[in-house]
Amino acid sequence: MTRPAPHIVKAKKREIQIRHRNGRKFSMAPKRLAEIDRLLVHRYGRELPDDDAGRDDALIMLHHFAHGGDALNRMTAWMARRAPWMPPGEANALIDRVFAKPIKWGAETMGKRLRLTWAERTKLKIGTVWAFDITREEAAAIQAQTRRISREAKRRLKGAKPRHEYEASAIGHAKPWIAEGISKATWYRRQKQASPQLQ
Repeated sequence: MTRPAPHIVKAKKREIQIRHRNGRKFSMAPKRLAEIDRLLVHRYGRELPDDDAGRDDALIMLHHFAHGGDALNRMTAWMARRAPWMPPGEANALIDRVFAKPIKWGAETMGKRLRLTWAERTKLKIGTVWAFDITREEAAAIQAQTRRISREAKRRLKGAKPRHEYEASAIGHAKPWIAEGISKATWYRRQKQASPQLQ
């Protein structure tokens, strides 16, 4: 069995610390609510569309509200803000349906239900819902590549040269002793004799 990468272990330990900060279990529900709302605004603007997709997304949000405090008032306010086109009777029926059987979804299931893409997840910085169009292994490879590119860019800003440039300018790469028909040791010894500061 392969061990998870160090950064994954570190992230999981951090999550445990957050969840049990000061001896209290931390709920990710408010964070997920905010992230899903952000996704819906990104997709549709301030109002959900008056169609089956809009109603399904409203239902998803209501299920999440049902697991928090002051659920009814928060549901009603959110529906008035995001689905003002929905008649009060229909909105109330939707809320009653949710209260009758509130549902919780895991990260992967929620990602499939929302059809959340990796591009959307990355752009909107969504962390509580997984993208449906990528595996965790593929995502880890993309993130590793992104980190490599970022580190490389920082090294360039500090003046580091790419390896091929460094090797092209290095004496050892040019091998001038071959052109002179002598050994490497002899060539370096003569260079020291000609330049005392190298000794």
